[in-house]
Amino acid sequence: MRYINMVNILVLMFLVCCKQYEFESDAEDEARVAEADAGVVAQKAAEEISKLTGKGVEEIKALSQEDLEKLAKEVEEDSEKFLVSARGGSSNNNNAKKAELIKVVKSSAEKFEKAFKTLSKAGYDSNISGVVIESMKPALEKLGLVEKLVGIANGSDSNSNKEAMKKALKESGVSDLDTCSSDINGGNPLNNGNRCMNNLLKSVENSFNKGVDKNIRDNLEEAPEKFKLSLQSLVKAAKDLSDAAGLIAALFN
Repeated sequence: MRYINMVNILVLMFLVCCKQYEFESDAEDEARVAEADAGVVAQKAAEEISKLTGKGVEEIKALSQEDLEKLAKEVEEDSEKFLVSARGGSSNNNNAKKAELIKVVKSSAEKFEKAFKTLSKAGYDSNISGVVIESMKPALEKLGLVEKLVGIANGSDSNSNKEAMKKALKESGVSDLDTCSSDINGGNPLNNGNRCMNNLLKSVENSFNKGVDKNIRDNLEEAPEKFKLSLQSLVKAAKDLSDAAGLIAALFN
């Protein structure tokens, strides 16, 4: 399954805006350029969502309440199943099991992102939409980094693992990695990267709790009726993902 690359969309938006202000000095012209560029960006975002859902741009805009509720319910059920799995593996320190749990929580988080963005494109226009999306972006980046690090940690050569982890940190693009750097550069090979991965997963837990769950939950009453059941499912899914990330984090103590 393919998922929206929100980073690419944001970069595209940034580049378009940079070009706009670099070459236009007249305020009226800038306004016209901004309007045109916004249309380009919106169309690009719609095309990306179209790729991941398999539906045309106009089809996404015309999704019925039932279609949206079904999509959100699938995400809720998927997250709920994963939370049960995480609880079952919360006492298991086997590296292979850790890697499996990280892979599944990342997949569930990506499905959540897809569902929320589809709601937004289908007409859910809330002042918290941007906040929720911006909270998901670093959470997904950190899950991707943990997935790489736990895969490296499964290697048998601790010295080689350490160098590979340093490289993964450098290439990740994730900010605030001071704890990870000091942990991986530490002298205890048996605990190599554990504190780093613990902190990253706790950050994911916090993002889905305060940045996603709380923002959607606090604005449910104001949501149009068409989206309420879908958003309720996503609130439950966000809570499950937050809880699951916290449980998995404990495996890296």
